[in-house]
Amino acid sequence: MEEKMKVLGVCILTTDVIKLSDFYKTVLQTDSVGDSTHMEINTQGAAIAIYNPGNVHQSKINNIQLGVEVDDVDSEFERLSVLGITITQPPETYPWGRRAMQIQDLDGNYINLSSPAKEVSR
Repeated sequence: MEEKMKVLGVCILTTDVIKLSDFYKTVLQTDSVGDSTHMEINTQGAAIAIYNPGNVHQSKINNIQLGVEVDDVDSEFERLSVLGITITQPPETYPWGRRAMQIQDLDGNYINLSSPAKEVSR
């Protein structure tokens, strides 16, 4: 089937654009452009926007998880642990061939960091 649409990115609504943008810049080791109403986080994949259109008065978890591919989940676990990032699930290898961990941003949204699992010699 021919692809008809391309996902451009995700927009995370928050009460504090600057604070949440700083969190994502730290985790993703990148920079951003914007202001206290809207920030665009620079990534190699889909764009991440942090936004408050003026009607967000309380940050809420809305059953969304952001997926980020990393080179080495275990290295990220060590780096983010030192930074005091909330880790909700330590690295684990799954039967479908991924090694993943989960963290939580400052508003309570979940971020899944994963990489291909390294083959285990038998």
